[in-house]
Amino acid sequence: MARDLFIDPIDEIKFDDIADLAKEKVEEGIRLEFKRGLSTSDGHPDRWMRDQSAIGRVARDDIAKEIVAFANAYGGVIIIGIDETDDHPKRAAQLASPQIPRVADCAEQLARALRSIIDPPIPMLDIRGVPSSPSSGEGAILVRVSSSPSAPHGFGVPPAAYIRQGSESKPLSMRELQSMFFERRTRLERVTSRQNELSASARELWASRRHGATSQGGIPSLDLPAIQFRCSLVPTDDLAIDNFPDRFLDPPRAFPRPEIDNETTVVALPTWTSEWRRRYRAVEHVKPDPKLYSLASFEADGVFNQVAIVVGLGGEPFSTTPAWFAKVILQGMIMAEWFRRWASRPDVEYALDGELWNADAQVCTSRNRGEWDVVPWLHERIGPYSVGNRATFQETFDVIERELWDAFRLRRQEGVKFDLTKVFQSINL
Repeated sequence: MARDLFIDPIDEIKFDDIADLAKEKVEEGIRLEFKRGLSTSDGHPDRWMRDQSAIGRVARDDIAKEIVAFANAYGGVIIIGIDETDDHPKRAAQLASPQIPRVADCAEQLARALRSIIDPPIPMLDIRGVPSSPSSGEGAILVRVSSSPSAPHGFGVPPAAYIRQGSESKPLSMRELQSMFFERRTRLERVTSRQNELSASARELWASRRHGATSQGGIPSLDLPAIQFRCSLVPTDDLAIDNFPDRFLDPPRAFPRPEIDNETTVVALPTWTSEWRRRYRAVEHVKPDPKLYSLASFEADGVFNQVAIVVGLGGEPFSTTPAWFAKVILQGMIMAEWFRRWASRPDVEYALDGELWNADAQVCTSRNRGEWDVVPWLHERIGPYSVGNRATFQETFDVIERELWDAFRLRRQEGVKFDLTKVFQSINL
């Protein structure tokens, strides 16, 4: 079955999927652009085609123009390695010959070059070299870019900004720039508003410890030492999922639980979708526990939220490590990726933020559990951060994890160890 170049994971796209575009004479449009190869200004082959030493400036800028045009409009796909017809709009004619040599290396170098000149950076930008066969280093390059909440984007110095109109990329007008700035501000205001709502709800849960219980079930009382952590991921676009939560709950099916560092789950996630409780345009799962109270929720606009209260019992000093909270963040990032795939919106960027509340807790490094320090604050915030595609997943988590350790006034001794490929495989992504 042919894969969808706009939705399917980019690492699953095969060369045959690209070849099918030429066979079917697919038409360029507002979300699709074909290029025969790496452009030059003198008609001679690009340096990469001659000796694979570098990608020329003309080729880099030509592709950057198309990328920012897509990012400033509705997102799209660029295929480098397909000849075009002379029609208007143009159509795919045939696979280009020769194909791009060392295509995987070319795609990697192209990605670095593009990210260095596009401003502001585009969080959802995927670039992959697709070899024509497992034994061949030659092939085509697939570039996929999402509509960006950070628009307008430009490239070069000073930045040149374009937008996709029909099957062409055209310079942005002043009116279009003004409209984009207004839309960007509106999106940021929506994200901030949702983060504030989730923060207020978590504050109410923390305050409810004074009564020793909530409407969802028993939670630890105020006189027990504890830390509460909230980790929220808010999409920059409202996913507006129809028939939610019916679509989520019916029919009952296995629910993905990421395997993180030999732990199946951190904040409790159920085994089946039917174990989630229905709310208005949302589902949630609450696990009351004398040592770890947890709440997880998905909402129709795409929000994924986790709250956990970790406590000490039996009169012993309560102690924890930043590594545990880092796993909560990692689990949240993984589940947001699963959620946008489930909703068929892999192009959507997420904004992650978190909060910690402390009541008489102590903290240790994960390396030396014999040394403890009093947590020096009552409340602390993490983020916000942009969570984009898989290409930047590990790097983004590393930055967030370091800030988390800083929040506990500790230097990170040892980060959470995980194999991203295996983690995603554990939830069939």
